[in-house]
Amino acid sequence: MVLASDQVPPGQDWLVQRIATLERAVRELAAARRLEASRTGGLTFSGGTIYDAAGNVLFSSDPASGVGLGAPYFLCGLFVSMEEPTNYHTSTTFELALKAVWRKQHSGLRLVLLHSVTATTAEFRLRVASGPDAGTVMGGPILLDTGFDYDYYGPFSLPGAHLSEFEIDLDVRVASGAGGVDVEVLAAIGMQV
Repeated sequence: MVLASDQVPPGQDWLVQRIATLERAVRELAAARRLEASRTGGLTFSGGTIYDAAGNVLFSSDPASGVGLGAPYFLCGLFVSMEEPTNYHTSTTFELALKAVWRKQHSGLRLVLLHSVTATTAEFRLRVASGPDAGTVMGGPILLDTGFDYDYYGPFSLPGAHLSEFEIDLDVRVASGAGGVDVEVLAAIGMQV
């Protein structure tokens, strides 16, 4: 037979302690569920930072200033003007037209080129100019349309490790006919290949 004294809690704060223990357990379960939900598609979310499966930072707030983004790095296209380029290259072998310093955040690169071709045909190529992959041709030779215009090219695969920094040369040449070729980069966009 159950006595009334068997149903009385062992102490005055027993019920408060039991509720606090249950609340802690619910918080831990909720945190575990959020953590599991944050690991989607090989991504990990932690403290305002998103990591890929290899542990590279994909997105983060700026820990130094506390304002804005720490990553990714957004590049802006800087160019002289939309006027026709006139620093013509007339060689039939590739020669340097432009040089860029690139920090790899994405697996590929896309270019918007303003070009002027007075020769019958002209070509460009992208070549890694520094670092362990120096000399690697990333893209090209690629035919440029005759006349003055702009076009999108790529994406081109980028060599090297995440956040590695290296130089990229944009080389041009006259492929056939008399005349020349010149280019300006209107935008260089990191993107997934």
